[in-house]
Amino acid sequence: MNNKKRIDTNRTIHEAMGLCWHEFAYTGKCLNCGEAVVGLNPDYTSDWSAYGKVLEWAQKKTWWEDFAYKSRYNPYGVMVAFLREDLLIPSKGSTALAEFIGAHPEYFTKEGK
Repeated sequence: MNNKKRIDTNRTIHEAMGLCWHEFAYTGKCLNCGEAVVGLNPDYTSDWSAYGKVLEWAQKKTWWEDFAYKSRYNPYGVMVAFLREDLLIPSKGSTALAEFIGAHPEYFTKEGK
């Protein structure tokens, strides 16, 4: 996964969770929300502790079953049983989730969160 794809994936998930994707400024405050920023934005694609929080959040959502079911099929509509286990691998699971978020914005409006 290249750096831009990794950042885009992380940002998509982070914002779907209702969190600010911090843009850094020399002042030490986020350009988007004005909060004092310490550290970096989380990397859900490689950090298991961060990705684990995403899984806990996602499993509580009404769309989780739809996501988990659709994740079992490849783009051709053929069921591939192993894909569900791939959701436990941060790089693959976060990519699948970011793609689901992009394909189903109706779940990620203020009402859908």
